[in-house]
Amino acid sequence: MLLNAWEFCTHMNKLILVEKGANGIGFKRYLTSEYSEFGCINIFEKKDVITNPQICAGVRYIFSTWNMPIFSETELRDFLPSLEAVFYAAGDASYFSPPFQKRGVKIFSAQRENSIPVAEFVLGQILLSNKGYFQAQETYRRGFWRLGFNKARASSQRKPGNVGATVGIIGLGNVGSLLADMLKPFDIKVVAHDPCVDDETARFLGVVKVSLEELFQTSDVISSHLPDTLETRGLIDYRFLSTMKPNATFINTGRGRQIDEAGLAKAMREVPSRSALLDVTCREPPDPFSPLYRTRNIFLSPHIAGSQGNEISRLYDAALRNYLSYRNI
Repeated sequence: MLLNAWEFCTHMNKLILVEKGANGIGFKRYLTSEYSEFGCINIFEKKDVITNPQICAGVRYIFSTWNMPIFSETELRDFLPSLEAVFYAAGDASYFSPPFQKRGVKIFSAQRENSIPVAEFVLGQILLSNKGYFQAQETYRRGFWRLGFNKARASSQRKPGNVGATVGIIGLGNVGSLLADMLKPFDIKVVAHDPCVDDETARFLGVVKVSLEELFQTSDVISSHLPDTLETRGLIDYRFLSTMKPNATFINTGRGRQIDEAGLAKAMREVPSRSALLDVTCREPPDPFSPLYRTRNIFLSPHIAGSQGNEISRLYDAALRNYLSYRNI
């Protein structure tokens, strides 16, 4: 418990609320160093709020980051009756926000700021994929000396390179639209599928709207940025994945539940020159016997595309700016 011996201000109106107290230390350090008003802000876990309703009754502002605790409407009414706003120094807040919004609490997230490193991560993967990097380095490492070198070069040379390549973006939300903008300096054609984006917006982003079927059939690299909704879960299945070009790459940094993982493994095994780069999976980590581990042209990374290291300060800064703007300071 990281509550500084429970030295509370008599009229405490703000706190840092996190699932585990240790997760709030960096945020507190940042807030207290940037603005004197936060000198006595405390870090709470959900159990601290529930066991001390008299202390939390006057809290108007909550600061949080990854793994914000989930509250019901009843809990908010009973334990945080004065709450006005949550300043979330992380990405998607939809997993916890509905009860807060029903209570009239405003939610300010750093989703746009967290989209920047994700888009940068995908940009790097796209440029490397079109050079055949991922499969080439695997072939080089597994092969014997000159044979491995030659096989790796041969696999790389089957890829299109980046001049004149086609990249397909599924979903033009925060990350997808940023990625489209980052691709503008390259001699790459960008196609996209997003039923919610009109033609004018697509032209502004420099993308050509196509059907999901056409996107899979024509793209050298496909990047999924689907939102996590009931309608999109399992949307990308074998019927699409099996139509990928022989040397195409599928990238997912969105949500794992949007992909039929068995169908993906099947499509990758059928055409070994294809590849898939998954930073997110349905379960993290996947089950021990998942085909994702056993399919050599599927490459896994441990959900690292979002903000980490020095990038976290950008999220903290967004939360503080949102707070100051809300307070008209």
